[in-house]
Amino acid sequence: MARTVEKTGWAPLPVRKEPLRPAVSLVEPGETVPDQALVDQDGKPLRLSSLRGSAVLLTFVYTRCRCPSSAEDGRVLRDGSARRQGRTAAGPVRLLSVSFDPDFDTPAELRAMPCVSAPTDGLDVRHRATRGGGGVGARLGLSLIRDEKNPADITHNLRTAVIDRQGARQDLDGNQWAPAEAIAALASVPADSK
Repeated sequence: MARTVEKTGWAPLPVRKEPLRPAVSLVEPGETVPDQALVDQDGKPLRLSSLRGSAVLLTFVYTRCRCPSSAEDGRVLRDGSARRQGRTAAGPVRLLSVSFDPDFDTPAELRAMPCVSAPTDGLDVRHRATRGGGGVGARLGLSLIRDEKNPADITHNLRTAVIDRQGARQDLDGNQWAPAEAIAALASVPADSK
């Protein structure tokens, strides 16, 4: 069945006098990441502020995602060379995967994530998978579009942040990082960063 498109008119796009601004203000490198109440894979409350004193690699996930890169933090733990580099970290390291699909990603679903139980080869790494992080996700640049007809289909970008021991966002070059780069970024957070 052939379809045709008929041109019915033409009009120039209006010129904006002011640049578009994001709906929320983004947390810039060096700024404190806002505190947020979350629920971890054991059903226990967890606040971002409770991780202060640790360098944190924060990623956003949903367990039904078909993107291979949605398990970025799992790649960090499974990469042996990255774990060895991480031993140079000046203090504890935390990996935090925050689900942006809390209706489906129950604590049991989060516990089933492979990266939650990945080996750490003696590195002081504790991984927590949490749910309910939409607010902090938006502040760190996470964008979501939920399919109204199929709630399991969420179009999203990839966001990863390194948070220093005082809770400030540090920079990790985009989301095309290798595990060794993520561990090096964590290891570069000083013991008493300010």
